[in-house]
Amino acid sequence: MTDFAQRAIDFARLNVAEGGRPFATVIVKDGQVLAESANKVAQTNDPTAHAEILAIRAACTKLGTEQLFGTTFYVLAHPCPMCLGSQELNGGKRAAAPNSAD
Repeated sequence: MTDFAQRAIDFARLNVAEGGRPFATVIVKDGQVLAESANKVAQTNDPTAHAEILAIRAACTKLGTEQLFGTTFYVLAHPCPMCLGSQELNGGKRAAAPNSAD
């Protein structure tokens, strides 16, 4: 397991301790963390506040672009259709999720 995957796991555990759901995403570019987020659906009552979506928003804002080519997403489970579509449309690639069959 990579340090980035472990970071996602640790972030998700912290989110659960704070009343959230056990999902987190870390987006990496050139070996550096570009953005990360935990799932905030429970905390915000926003059904689109998935970890991947929030991390994509933060990464795009940080880079000043809507494209994330050359990035790797570290996630904890296979993304839902909304998150997978957003990731693929933005050009990011997914690292194998620790809890998936990948």
